[in-house]
Amino acid sequence: MNTFIFDIGNVLLDYSPIKMVRRVVHDHPDAEYLADTLFSRYYWKRLDLDEITIEDEKKDLKNVLPSHLYELGCHILDKWLEEITPIGGIHEVLSFLKEKGCKLYYLSNICSQFILEGPKYDHIKSLLDYFDGGVISGPLHLVKPDKEIYEHLFNKYNIDPQDALYIDDNENNIKAGKVVGLNTYLFDGDAYKLEDYISNIM
Repeated sequence: MNTFIFDIGNVLLDYSPIKMVRRVVHDHPDAEYLADTLFSRYYWKRLDLDEITIEDEKKDLKNVLPSHLYELGCHILDKWLEEITPIGGIHEVLSFLKEKGCKLYYLSNICSQFILEGPKYDHIKSLLDYFDGGVISGPLHLVKPDKEIYEHLFNKYNIDPQDALYIDDNENNIKAGKVVGLNTYLFDGDAYKLEDYISNIM
């Protein structure tokens, strides 16, 4: 097996709304409320499809957040790319695979802002530099587990799914990966366990 396909959120980068909020506002009494509101599926499902932008969300939040929290909420959203930090051990996994000459791709439900602005941040660029390419949902207006987004990746990079391992933390996405012929690994946050698994199947 020479091809490895990674999800981004909670596989490469730690996407935890409450952690992101607390890193910015620490012990603010409204941290949980802000995390639930700013990163709700109501907004982020549409962000993943590029139906709205972060600026659109900020405008809408004027009618949602209490006035004393609005500026703080905007500040947190402005920093979301800074606050998604690499999963512990994931650099080692990617480095191991590149040393073995493997092809690496990402496949993620994430907005175009991530690809356009993410590489400005060293912690994101250092991860993306390992990859030979990838597909995100925003520009395609398609999200996993829609099989079309998987097939788009295969066609774009001439990937044989039977010769690829797909790593994702979402069980529905894993099920969809199996349907389109991928070998799969349900990631539980432990990159060292993932590296052991990969070593055993190579």
